[in-house]
Amino acid sequence: MTEEELKKWIVENSDKEYQKFASSLLPDVKNIYGVRLPKLHKLAIKLAKQKCYINNILSPCFEEIMLQAFIIAEMQCSDEEKQRTVSDFIPKIDNWSVCDSFCCSLKCVKNNPQFWWKWLQQFIFSSKEFEIRFGIVMLIFYFTDSNYVPQILNIIPCVKSDKYYSKMATAWLIAECYIKHPDLVINFLKNNNLPVDVHNKAIQKICESKRIEKEIKKQLKEMKK
Repeated sequence: MTEEELKKWIVENSDKEYQKFASSLLPDVKNIYGVRLPKLHKLAIKLAKQKCYINNILSPCFEEIMLQAFIIAEMQCSDEEKQRTVSDFIPKIDNWSVCDSFCCSLKCVKNNPQFWWKWLQQFIFSSKEFEIRFGIVMLIFYFTDSNYVPQILNIIPCVKSDKYYSKMATAWLIAECYIKHPDLVINFLKNNNLPVDVHNKAIQKICESKRIEKEIKKQLKEMKK
C-alpha cells in the first residue's frame, strides 16, 4: 500500500461523528480523521502479513501513527526484534490514546513477561511523559495479575514526573494492583511519599470499582491526603 493509497483509505473510512468524539478526548492532537480503531486494527493485520510497515511517512496523521502501532503489535518476529521495533516507535507517542492502544495490543508480552520486565524499566524511569506512561501502562496490562505486584509497589515511589498523563497512569496502576492484592496496596497507601494528587487519584479510581464494598470505600476515602 502506497502512502497515497493509505491516505485515500483513511478518508474513505473516516466517520465525522467519531472524529468529533475522538477530537474532544484528544484536544491537543491534530489531524484526526475519525477512523474507528477496529477498522485500523483490521487493516494492520493485513499490512503486517504483507510486511508493509508504513514507518517512513512524513507528517503522519493520528490514524497513521495508530496504524503503525497496530502493525508492530501484529508483526511475527522474535522478542528481541519486537523490542527494537517498539523502541523505535515509542518517540512517536504523544498522546494517551496511541500509548494505551499500543500497550494493549502488545500481547506477545504475556508469553515471556520476565524478558520484557527488565527492558521496561528504562521507560518507567524516563524523564519523558509518554515514555513513563508507556512503561506504566505496560505494567497495568501485563504484570498486575502476577507475582510482580510487590516489585511494582517498590518501583512506584521512584517514578519522577510532574506531568499529567504519567501521573494519572501511576494512579491507575495502583488501583489495578489493589484489585488483585488489596492488603499490599492498603499498606502501601498508608506509608508512601507519593504526590498528593497521585495518592488521592489512586484512591478515587479504586473506589470507582463496583467490586469494592461500601465500607471499604469509606475507609479508603478517609486515607486521602
